[in-house]
Amino acid sequence: PFYQVMRGLLSFAVMIIPTTFLGMTLPLVSRISTAELARTGGSVGRVFSFNTIGAVLGVVLTGLWALPNLGLARTFALGAALNICIGVVILSRNVGAKHKKWVPLIIPATVMWMILAGLMFHDKWSQYLTAGTWRSQPAPASFEEFAATENYSILYHRDGAGSTVTVKQSTNDGGIFLKVNGKADASSTSDMVTQLLLGHVPAVLHEKPESALVVGLGSGATCGAILTHPDIRRVDAVEINKEVVEAAVIFKNFNGDALNNEKMTTYVDDAKSFLQSTTNRYDIIVSEPSNPWMAGVAGLFSLEFYDACRRHLNDDGVMCQWLHVYEIPEDAIDTVLKTYSIIFPHMSIWSGSMGDLILIGSLKPMEPDLDSVLERLEVPAVAGSLSQILINRPATFLAHQLVSEEYGRFISPVMTEHHSDLFPVLDALAQKGQFTLKPSFHVYEFDERKFVRSTMLLHQYLRKNNLTFDDISDIVNHNDYESLFRGEMYRSFLRSWSQFYPDDPTPVFLASRSKDESLPTKSDFLDMTDHLASIARDIKNKPEHAVEFAFTAMAQMRASRSVFFQEDPSPFMRALGLFSQNDEANAHVYDTYRAELAWEIGEQDMFLKLAEQLFMNPNVNLTAVNYPDNDTAPGTVLARLMDHYFEQSDFEKANSALAKVIGGRFATEEPGWIRAISVKLFYAFQAMDPQAGAAGAQGGPQPAPKQ
Repeated sequence: PFYQVMRGLLSFAVMIIPTTFLGMTLPLVSRISTAELARTGGSVGRVFSFNTIGAVLGVVLTGLWALPNLGLARTFALGAALNICIGVVILSRNVGAKHKKWVPLIIPATVMWMILAGLMFHDKWSQYLTAGTWRSQPAPASFEEFAATENYSILYHRDGAGSTVTVKQSTNDGGIFLKVNGKADASSTSDMVTQLLLGHVPAVLHEKPESALVVGLGSGATCGAILTHPDIRRVDAVEINKEVVEAAVIFKNFNGDALNNEKMTTYVDDAKSFLQSTTNRYDIIVSEPSNPWMAGVAGLFSLEFYDACRRHLNDDGVMCQWLHVYEIPEDAIDTVLKTYSIIFPHMSIWSGSMGDLILIGSLKPMEPDLDSVLERLEVPAVAGSLSQILINRPATFLAHQLVSEEYGRFISPVMTEHHSDLFPVLDALAQKGQFTLKPSFHVYEFDERKFVRSTMLLHQYLRKNNLTFDDISDIVNHNDYESLFRGEMYRSFLRSWSQFYPDDPTPVFLASRSKDESLPTKSDFLDMTDHLASIARDIKNKPEHAVEFAFTAMAQMRASRSVFFQEDPSPFMRALGLFSQNDEANAHVYDTYRAELAWEIGEQDMFLKLAEQLFMNPNVNLTAVNYPDNDTAPGTVLARLMDHYFEQSDFEKANSALAKVIGGRFATEEPGWIRAISVKLFYAFQAMDPQAGAAGAQGGPQPAPKQ
């Protein structure tokens, strides 16, 4: 509300003076034209008639002729000159013939004024008004500072009826940027990761894609990526701005000259109108509009739009949606995920460039065959396209998957509202992000790459193939080009590198640049390990030392654990077993850690035995206060236990485990996975009994509240 009020007040301050004077014009002209009271109706009617004709002609001529042909500066100059001319003509009615001789000079003066305005303002306005400083943080402190940051040459600029489209080239690195109304919507630099993966991911996952629709042409790189796949016979691109189509030609070295490919057809049309009129059906639909906080764009994230896409997808078709996590609040992302998954319930999430997500959805479960995926990645044209973004190995490509289809649709809370044309909740939610300029990274809480066990393609690949040095080099190079993963994931990958190539010091130096101050240092942990014997010996007298050691060791193991690397936990699990026998007061802490590790290494029987003894035993009532501060282990174990019961269709036990989560306040430290699994439970109950599902939303199996 604050942002909307301030925006309204600013708009009011800018518009009040011209609006007041323009509002005075019509009644004043009506009064001047009325010479006799008896003819008031006729004279006022003529004034209003001309006003209506002028309003219609003004919109048509300005939008369809003046702006595209004269540009913004000359169009403003023409508008100002016409208003001055009208004033001069009206004032000249009451002056003598001597002064009226200057009136014919109005036309050449207007032309000269337009030429002068173009020379004075066109180039500067094209440069500065498309800079996008409204997104800069912090904003430039002075005009000189602002001008110094505009190190770009203009390759294309056009003020169209709907948008101002500009292509700029950096004088520093030669990068090319496509901007629509000052907002960069495509580039030849970091955006290329997203642009190419939007085309390649659905095309690789589909068994045999022959047709594709791309909503939002941008640079044309996505279309070019799809066209590299040999089975593709037709690609249709829908773009609402013809100026974007013209500008995309400049990117021909980056889009494979897609616009001149005989398989591709470009339509200048609104995407919704196109889907209403076309009878074509597609194997792939890719939607890559601008940000939902841009005017009118939220409609391309609506339930009705996705339903229209569904009607034009073949039965085994794939829907691909771009979404950003920068400058957007968490609830807006949840709204998009909820809306998308209603139509496409089988949803996985992939990462693009830093701050970009790629949603992959389908009407039926997608079960891509790993060998077929690898074959499609080896096609020379596909491999060549991916090499532009430094993806040269299958592991690098597959590492972009964040969330599997198993959990994708369950990330957004049950009570999240969906976005529709009739109830456009996303418009207001997205604008909050534009105001705060803050990102939302909560989707990364569900990153399955952090776990050894998962159904994702990367996990399947690494179970069959050990990482080679070429794999490692390719992942590092790609990660340097555009962050594939950071923090714990990156350090875990580096541990894998050290494991396979112990004589190579490179991962040690890279790890030193990626520290996490929230974790105990490795040297602290090693110092504790040196005293492990005395810790075990004095456990009855100083149990707090054993608990602290176990907590620190688990933190270190979690920090290094991922699909790429898993330390052998067996020695530590044996130590935890001894601690549990000799320190009964804290046995639940050690056993919870053992249960978490047992699940990670696939010891399902051991996991179930420990987890059920801890949390499903009516005689045991553990809560968060029984564990060290900020301990995620109980929440993690309960989430895995709920998931197991869900897979076994034992919803009663799953609901009991969820009650333990809420009653024990374990959701505080591990809200993500608990929320996702509880949402799975809710939908399961709803499928069995819609009324029970609705009741569950109030008091039964519902997602744990955000803390």
